[in-house]
Amino acid sequence: MMADTTRMAHLGVWLLSTGHNIASWRHPASDPAGVMRVDHYVEATRIAARGKLDMIFFEDTLAARERNGGIFGEVTINSLDPMVIIAALAAASKDIGLAASYSTTYHDPYLLASKVASIDHLSKGRAGWNVVTTDASAGP
Repeated sequence: MMADTTRMAHLGVWLLSTGHNIASWRHPASDPAGVMRVDHYVEATRIAARGKLDMIFFEDTLAARERNGGIFGEVTINSLDPMVIIAALAAASKDIGLAASYSTTYHDPYLLASKVASIDHLSKGRAGWNVVTTDASAGP
């Protein structure tokens, strides 16, 4: 049997604001304040595009993650609005998909769809929305 060589994998990167290592900010080459500047995200997106990744993805974080009574993962404390980030990246990039998760539990689905559609049009079809729900820990 011949292998199907027309199929390709599509790869993306889930970009957490502070990285996947909770202590990454301690590395001497780290710039912890960078997570609050657009140039950090532009550079990460350019690196992902140079690496031929198909997409860069940001999560909507509405509450601190807790386990056994303690917070784990500082990313939940220091994250910016992913819709704003992908809108900025739409103007600063051209060859990579831009996606964000957004909770329909605490955000109106119609308004979210409208915002993603706007970014999708402005980015020439590169925006995506990972529709999620959120548990009660993020609620008032």
